[in-house]
Amino acid sequence: MKSNPRRFAEGTEVPIHRSKAQIDEILYAQGCESIRWTQDRDGSVTLEFVWRREAAELYCARFKVRAATDEEIRVECRQKRSGSFLHERYQRLSERRGWRELRVLHLWLKACFESVGGGIVEPEQVFLPWIVTASGQTVSEELVPRLPELVARGGIGLLLPAQHEIVVQP
Repeated sequence: MKSNPRRFAEGTEVPIHRSKAQIDEILYAQGCESIRWTQDRDGSVTLEFVWRREAAELYCARFKVRAATDEEIRVECRQKRSGSFLHERYQRLSERRGWRELRVLHLWLKACFESVGGGIVEPEQVFLPWIVTASGQTVSEELVPRLPELVARGGIGLLLPAQHEIVVQP
């Protein structure tokens, strides 16, 4: 029987406020401005920031970090055999809701900016799905719901440059 591999930052001791501060440091070091954090009632956190790509280009990016819901935590706190509810575990998990997720966001943003700084990718290639459009939605919020239709109708080809068309030779 295989054991489940440990997930990054599982059981982290780093509280949310410290992760946010470290993320802010990364963003400010990269020239970002107007950093804003919001938290929903369900515990999910949203990060928005603006960064200047070139002299006049400003981009706003938005990340929603989903945290476990109360119901998901309750399910995790039920013993499988007896079905009894583990109150102490529930309290501990509730208090640490979002801690792991923000550590993962911290790691991801750090890796992204290192990749950009190392010339591996352009910022737009990394952050495109989270760039906020004129409609107030992110690129992914606008395109993902339409993706099956675009693919089914062949419309996805309109999004790809012509020089990358695949030609199958007989």
